[in-house]
Amino acid sequence: MQLKYIRTKSGFTIWPDMTLVWHKHMAQLVKEEVISAGFCIFLQASTHSDYAEFKCYGRSESLNISSRPEDSDMMTAFFENRNERTA
Repeated sequence: MQLKYIRTKSGFTIWPDMTLVWHKHMAQLVKEEVISAGFCIFLQASTHSDYAEFKCYGRSESLNISSRPEDSDMMTAFFENRNERTA
């Protein structure tokens, strides 16, 4: 499933692409400067594998901001770190 995302100094916010919430709407809710924005998908090697990563791409037309090459690795690390803290 394709997701939308924005990246701020505090981290990433992601939500389903099939909603009517644009990148600019989420940016207004977060109330932080948006560093990058676009779309992402969650990739898992298999249902029996612990390996998973995010792939970020594209751009937000409503914010006129693109995704950045480092976003994929940063998003994967961000959610891995959050997962470790809650485990």
